[in-house]
Amino acid sequence: MASPADAGASEENCNKNDSFIIEIPIELEPKLTIYRVPRKLRKLKEDAYTPNLISIGPFHHGKRELLAMERHKEKYYEQFCERIERSHADPERFIKTFINGIYRDVHESYAGIPEFDEKKFSEFHFQDMIRLDACFIIELFLKNDEGKNDEGKNHKGKNVKEKEDYILSTAWLKKAIQLDLLLLENQLPYFLLEKLFQFAEPKYKKRESVVYSNREECCISCPCFKRTFCFSSNPDRPTDVPPETPDSENEFLLLACDFFKDFCTRPDNIDHEILKKIKESDKKNQSDEMTKGSDQKMEKIKHFTDLVRLFRLPSNFQKERFQPRVDHLYSATELDKAGVNFVVNDKARLAEVKLHVPCFSFFHVPSFSFYPFFPFRMELPAVMLDDATELLFRNMIALEQCLYSGEAYICNYVSLMSQLIHTEQDADFLVEKKIIKNLSGHGVADLFSRLGNETSVSYFYYADDCDKLNEYHDKWLNRTLTKAKKVYFNDLWKGSSTVVGVFILLFTITQSVKNIFLS
Repeated sequence: MASPADAGASEENCNKNDSFIIEIPIELEPKLTIYRVPRKLRKLKEDAYTPNLISIGPFHHGKRELLAMERHKEKYYEQFCERIERSHADPERFIKTFINGIYRDVHESYAGIPEFDEKKFSEFHFQDMIRLDACFIIELFLKNDEGKNDEGKNHKGKNVKEKEDYILSTAWLKKAIQLDLLLLENQLPYFLLEKLFQFAEPKYKKRESVVYSNREECCISCPCFKRTFCFSSNPDRPTDVPPETPDSENEFLLLACDFFKDFCTRPDNIDHEILKKIKESDKKNQSDEMTKGSDQKMEKIKHFTDLVRLFRLPSNFQKERFQPRVDHLYSATELDKAGVNFVVNDKARLAEVKLHVPCFSFFHVPSFSFYPFFPFRMELPAVMLDDATELLFRNMIALEQCLYSGEAYICNYVSLMSQLIHTEQDADFLVEKKIIKNLSGHGVADLFSRLGNETSVSYFYYADDCDKLNEYHDKWLNRTLTKAKKVYFNDLWKGSSTVVGVFILLFTITQSVKNIFLS
């Protein structure tokens, strides 16, 4: 890490020529998970990366406009200490001891913060900061969960329904804090929150957490989790299946997912009252995890920005699909003119784009040239665009640019959509297909174009699909037959008229030929 003196000298030199500023960490340590947003991205829209109400972590700590929330942190900290009085005789001492044992690991998770210095950046000040921030987040999650239980009571039996907590009962305030907690620069390491929750064992009124094996479920299966999480939306509870209670690790994940539920890809299908952890895979996988040692930490959730990104990744991770990116892709309306069918998939995650290439059932040969009977079908997930969409996308993109450059699924999705949507006519076409739900009132084409600015993508997840779509579009027969279909068979009446006209034409030709040869 660079010393404060070196950082100051470097900043002074950079100011002489701002056009050559390159932000590269001095030490590329594997523990780094929380980064400052690269300047080339921040200058595009600084508001999308800057918290409005609350600061979490060191990057925005102490800013005057965010100091009003500090007293709420103190209040939440005191209430959190009350929760753990039964488990720990001196809760404040326990929390401080816990933070003292983990703060160096937390410090190593941040890129671009100075080493500890007694005058400018003391260890005590850093510990005090993460203590308040961590306890505030956990207490906020617990209050949010207690406010939704059937009885609406907290661990003391008091009513917490909408009235007791000002933050949760004020819609705009809760939404603003949710968004602030999803900013890349406004994060605490997930392992800090998870371990503090596990060791503190806070008391709260838990909602029933069960899973039923014979119910419809929506599963989140991700190698980053090394497990599968299943959510059910069926309200009918069978009586012959015993409940399963999640362990403390999944319990905190449940609380986090429930708080950020509105920012998941499909919030209607995520019912966290019946979250289930599927047991670890076979013993061989468990032994493999044991041998990986410290590398295993990098495969877990890094922070909340990483969590909302994980909800948008494909179910099946196929790294082999990443190939050198294609030069271009025809727009959605151009592909539609060539006969490609665009279909919405309401159950797919954001990055799950599927191209169905029809093949002959016996020979398994792609039917590229036989459009009338074997059209291409492109399945795209439904995406809702609102006022928070750009903020979420920008922070997930910034995270991928810093940490997941080789697996930039969100960057690839944005790049794909920006190529499909060249104009607002393309956007209107996808809206008509119910692939895009635009609630923001802003231009869709302009949004995806802005999101893709200043992003670097070396490998493209959809390269193979784009090549097939371009090849399909370039075939003259596909475009001609599609145009004929739209002109002469666009609806039942046009189709009937066309068929009748063809029969009349054939009958006329037949009669003419017959008269010529028989006369």
